[in-house]
Amino acid sequence: EAVHFQGWQPDVRPWLEAMDVLLSASHQEAAANVLLEAMAMETPVAATNVGSADEVLDKGRCGLILSDHVMAWPRQIDTMLSHVVLLGEQVQRARRRVMTHYGFGLRMRRVMAVYDDVLGRTGETTGQPRRDGTLRVAA
Repeated sequence: EAVHFQGWQPDVRPWLEAMDVLLSASHQEAAANVLLEAMAMETPVAATNVGSADEVLDKGRCGLILSDHVMAWPRQIDTMLSHVVLLGEQVQRARRRVMTHYGFGLRMRRVMAVYDDVLGRTGETTGQPRRDGTLRVAA
């Protein structure tokens, strides 16, 4: 009765706003965008230590890294949520981290740098779109 599976949602913002905590209980994950989305929306995050969770959550400074023991999770999450001031600070740190380390412009510059490297281009990607929609790359 307490859990409802809503399926795919075109806009996750109202769901993230309604959450007390986002629980990412993945056993295997490369890079969970949902962590970044929750952090950007100032939703507290509790995640298993898989994929890039430890890096994204800055080794627990921006969210809770859950124990390998599932039975410990309720206590860990309850402890996190009961420290309101610390939780507020953690949520603010998480939002700042998303903006400074994972913002869209920065991610696109990193992607372009990989393409430049693969293509053997030197110089720096400007990241500015041309009128035809392509990106200019200084060679």
